[in-house]
Amino acid sequence: AVRVRYAVPATPDKSWVSKGRFDGLLDQIPAEIPAITVAREGKDTAAKALAPLWFTVRVPATAPAGRYEGRITIAAQGFPSQTVPLHVQVCDWVMPEVRDWSMQNFIYHAEEMEAMYYGVPLYSDRHFELVGKTLALLAELNSRQVMVNLVCDFFASGWGGSVKANPESLVRWIKQPDGSFKHDFTNFDRYLEMVDKTIGKPRTLRLNCWGEHGGRPAGLVSDEKGWFTKDFPGEKPVTVLDPATGQLSRMKQPPLGTEENYRFWKPVFDELLKKIKARGWLDETTLGYNAWYATSIPALVDVANRLWPGGEWSFTGHNGQSGMLFRGSDSNTVMTVRHADTVMNFPNPNSQPMPRRNTFAFNCRLFQRDDFPLNDQRNVAEKYALYNGYDGVGDFGANLFPLKKPVGGYYVHGAGSGTGWAVDPIYKTGASRSTLALLYPGADGPVATERFEMLREGLELCEAVIFVRNALAKKPSPLSPDLQQRAERYLRERETACSRVAFRARYLQAAEDARLLDLAGEVAREIEGKK
Repeated sequence: AVRVRYAVPATPDKSWVSKGRFDGLLDQIPAEIPAITVAREGKDTAAKALAPLWFTVRVPATAPAGRYEGRITIAAQGFPSQTVPLHVQVCDWVMPEVRDWSMQNFIYHAEEMEAMYYGVPLYSDRHFELVGKTLALLAELNSRQVMVNLVCDFFASGWGGSVKANPESLVRWIKQPDGSFKHDFTNFDRYLEMVDKTIGKPRTLRLNCWGEHGGRPAGLVSDEKGWFTKDFPGEKPVTVLDPATGQLSRMKQPPLGTEENYRFWKPVFDELLKKIKARGWLDETTLGYNAWYATSIPALVDVANRLWPGGEWSFTGHNGQSGMLFRGSDSNTVMTVRHADTVMNFPNPNSQPMPRRNTFAFNCRLFQRDDFPLNDQRNVAEKYALYNGYDGVGDFGANLFPLKKPVGGYYVHGAGSGTGWAVDPIYKTGASRSTLALLYPGADGPVATERFEMLREGLELCEAVIFVRNALAKKPSPLSPDLQQRAERYLRERETACSRVAFRARYLQAAEDARLLDLAGEVAREIEGKK
C-alpha cells in the first residue's frame, strides 16, 4: 500500500515551475542525484544534491482506525544508512471511491500534446497509449471530462491564430466521385476504446463541432441583449482523407444556418450517436461550445437541435452558467447547458446539497498557477471552489508541456478558447494566466507532480467537508443535537480560517486534517447507528 517516488528538479524543457523547485514524481530514483541551487529568501543557496522522497500510502477501506508506524531506510553511496519512522494516522471515515466524489473537476487535456512533445505520429498506437496515461491520472482527481474534437483547431485561440490546437478531426471525410462524402470513424472508435480501457465511462463526453464566438477582436460591440455577436468563426474545418494516397487535407464546413451544414453533419451524427449509445455513454454526452462572453448563435442551435433533438451543451465562457438556455431562431428551439465552465458567475453555495447532477466548474486560473506554493495548490479547491458554491475546479492544463522554439527557449501551446488562460500567440513564455501542465513529461509518458498530489489532498478534504455538510442538511437530522452543534461550529470555523492566509501557519496540517476526518467518522457512525 506504500509507493515511493522521487521529486525531479524543475527544468525549463519539462516544467513551467521555476528554477530551484521540484516537480515531477518518478517511481525510479536515479543512480545519481544532480546538484542544484535552491532559492531561499530571494537568494540562491550553494549547489547541493537534494532528493525529495514522497511516500504515498493508499489506506485500504477495511483498515481499522489508529496510528500506524513503519520504518524507512535511506542509503546513498559514501554515506551511512539512515533509518527514520513513517507515521500514518488513519481516521475512522471511509472516503468514497474517486468516481463517486462530489467534486467534479475539469482539467483540460490537449490530446495532440503527447504526440507533439514525445515526437510520435498523431493517433498512432504509441500516441493513444500516452493519452491513456494522461487520462488515467486525471481520473484520479475525478477529472473525467473527455474532449472529442470533430473539427480542427477547436481550442486554438483566434488571437492571431499563430498557435494551432488539434490539427486533425477525429472523424475523416472521404470525397466520393459524385461529390458526396463517406466517413472514416477509425480514430474516433480507437479513441473511445482507449477512454474505456483507461478511465471507463467518462463523466462528460464533449462533442466539439463548431468554433468559438470569435474572441475579443478590436471594435467588438454588443447587441441589444448585451451579448457579443461579431465575427463568429463557427465553421471550423474538418480533416479530409484521400484513401488512394493516404494524404490528409482540410475542408471548411458549410456556413451555419444553411441546409448544407445540416446535411454535412447528419450522417456523422447518426453514426457517432449510435456508437456512443452502444457503449452506454449517451447520458454523459454533450455538445461543446466556447465563447469569450456570449450566448450561442441561433443558427448554431438550429442545426444542433436538428442533429440531436434533446441534446445538451457543455459551455466554456466567462459568463457560463449551468442551466442557461441556448435559443434558436424560433421560440420552439431551445437547448440547455448541462455543464458550464466559467470565470464570472458565482452559484449559490447553499442552493442544494452535493453532489449535483450538473457539474459547474470554477475557473481557478487566478489562484492556481504552476509556480504557486504547494500549500496554495492544496487549498485552491476548498477555498475558491467549494466555499464559492462550485462543484469543482477548472479549467487549467494537464499537459501543456513546454515546446521548444525554433530560435531557442520554450513556448506555450494554444488552448483555452472562451477563457484564454493559456493563450500565448507570440510565444511569450509566462503569458499564461493559470496552470499549464499539472502533469510532468516522464521518460515513458506523463506522470504526477508535487502539485498534482497537493490538489488531490485538497480535493479529498473537500469530500469530507461535503459529507458532513450534507449530513447536516438532512431533515429530520440523523445526528444528535450535540454532534450537530459541534459539526456546524467546526465547519463555520474551518471556512473562516480557510479564507485567511494565516490558515496555513496557524494550524499543524496533519492535526487539522485529523480534526476534520475524525468529525466525518463520528458523523458516519451516528448515521449508521440510526439505520
